[in-house]
Amino acid sequence: MLTWIKERRVFPGALFFLLIAVPLLFWSKLTDCFNLPKIVLTELVVLFLLFIHLIKQRTVAVGFIRPGGLDKSSPYIPIALFFFWSLISIFKAVNIHQSFYLIYQFLIYLIFYFLLLNNLKRKDIEKIILALFLVSFLISLYGILQYFGIDFLSPSRKNSPISTLGNPNFTAEYLISTIPLMLMYGISKFSSINQAKQALPLQWSSTACSAGVAELARLCSTFVILFCLLLTQTRASWLGLFVSLIFIFVMLLRSRGAIHHARKRKMAILTIIPLIIFLLAFSFCNIGRKSRKKIASAFNLHTGSTALRLTVWKDTLRMVKENPVLGVGLGNYNIHYPLYQSKALLSKEIRIDHTHNDYLQLAAETGIVGLFLFLWFLFSIGKSCVHLLKKEKEENTYLIILGITGGLIAVLVNAFFAFPLQNPSVLLNFWLFIGLIGILSRGRIHPTRGLDESSPYRESSPYINKKLIIATYIFLSFLVLRPLIADYCLKTAMTSVSKKRWSTAQREFEKAIFYQPSNIFAHFHYGNLLLNRGRPKEAIREFSLALKLYPNYPQTHSNLAIAYGGIGMNEEALQEYEKAIALNPKRPEFYNNLGAFYYQREKYQEAIAEFQKAVMLEPGFQPFILNLKKAKEMLEK
Repeated sequence: MLTWIKERRVFPGALFFLLIAVPLLFWSKLTDCFNLPKIVLTELVVLFLLFIHLIKQRTVAVGFIRPGGLDKSSPYIPIALFFFWSLISIFKAVNIHQSFYLIYQFLIYLIFYFLLLNNLKRKDIEKIILALFLVSFLISLYGILQYFGIDFLSPSRKNSPISTLGNPNFTAEYLISTIPLMLMYGISKFSSINQAKQALPLQWSSTACSAGVAELARLCSTFVILFCLLLTQTRASWLGLFVSLIFIFVMLLRSRGAIHHARKRKMAILTIIPLIIFLLAFSFCNIGRKSRKKIASAFNLHTGSTALRLTVWKDTLRMVKENPVLGVGLGNYNIHYPLYQSKALLSKEIRIDHTHNDYLQLAAETGIVGLFLFLWFLFSIGKSCVHLLKKEKEENTYLIILGITGGLIAVLVNAFFAFPLQNPSVLLNFWLFIGLIGILSRGRIHPTRGLDESSPYRESSPYINKKLIIATYIFLSFLVLRPLIADYCLKTAMTSVSKKRWSTAQREFEKAIFYQPSNIFAHFHYGNLLLNRGRPKEAIREFSLALKLYPNYPQTHSNLAIAYGGIGMNEEALQEYEKAIALNPKRPEFYNNLGAFYYQREKYQEAIAEFQKAVMLEPGFQPFILNLKKAKEMLEK
């Protein structure tokens, strides 16, 4: 096996599998059926690629380093500082398990970047672009079918282009990350065909047909991808793509040396074709009219998603103001947000897990220092992109660099209004593009000859215990799979509860907790099962464990209060009811539960007061009205 690995280029195959499989993978047998499988597959494949790299004992290449030493625009310093600052922020974290899990994921992407620098060859880059093109087309085609009510894989999710990513926003975020690169690749191929036709007019007829078919296929695929992007109705992604294409348009017109003067305008016009398509769609079709209304709603600051985002941003700024240095801990934003949530959002229908602004959420979790270090990292990447664009003289390579830069710009603009950097498929592309920029920064890459061997390398250790590497990979793979197994057991348990298979549900809940003790939802739902089955003492244990991981979830406090009341711990029950109501005073069931607590202890006056509050919040709900009526009748007796 080891000899086979050394003799064959396993890395490109595994890389292409990763880029294709991750965006397309989902599993309906999980509670998190879209993101978790993608995350786990990314971890498994990256660790496998690291295993392959160590087995092959390759040399170590370092991007962004020039013969004179570390490039001033190198991202290594800011990303290393950001990593250590994220570790320091864990001291402020309530749920350190979540913090360490995000740190571990961050390391996975750093390893992915390192492996790209050390294993990717220039001849693989075109294959990578084609893989991204294929995935974008498949995602778009599936999303379009869903929009028109055709969905064989997930029939309950029709009429929404969620595709294989779980949300129209996530679909749009992935597409805008790939469209600029695909567009520039298409223009480079179109330009190469024209140049070959002019240089060899007599020989051109033999390849004209195949080249024309390929160009037609790419053009049709691009239309499908753009149409799906339009169907997602995602304004933030549209804005990101618009800014990206404007940047590309300007850079094409200002390019010096890389592109012949006569072709600059033609390429610039080809770049704005997607914008023209969008404008035509907005003008003449029904979907375009819906899109215009969607864009107009973005300027409504009082209702809708814009008002919601503004409110969440204000709440998050208060969180940053109170935790300016270290933040609240990496991955702990959703745990602390209930303490800052505005009254307008205190509703059982709204639960905030994301800021819808990656930069603001990063400031909340790692402080202003963490945000500064991350922006420094992005600035160094941007500086490298601009430097490459200024120095590159070969046309095709220039267009590829421009496409990569455009994809990064689209994602980073989108991140002001959404959270693409928390989308595993987009995040994979983000680090892929940074890796490609790092490769290009090492030395000049010719479109056919490959990497210039003058790039700096350092030799790795000559001795590596291969059996130990294999054993370590197997062990790590088991650890990586544990959250997936736990989530599968959790979904099975919840399905069993709905079918009243209590023993099966209990067994699956216990398995979920065994495989992932830090799974908040496993503890919470298992506590609910135990409470409903008349086992309040055991329910108290599960609710208490859930609150250690997520102390500001009001429903857990309310359920814990019911469990305390079931064993006569009245003072503890009252404290938990007060905490639940303090966290969300607009939940009528909390007042109803507290009223029932008083009613059972024959404190009818207090019960009436709580039932009245529940009825005021939800006037037409008959159970609350009946409880209030019963309490008044008992008081009159």
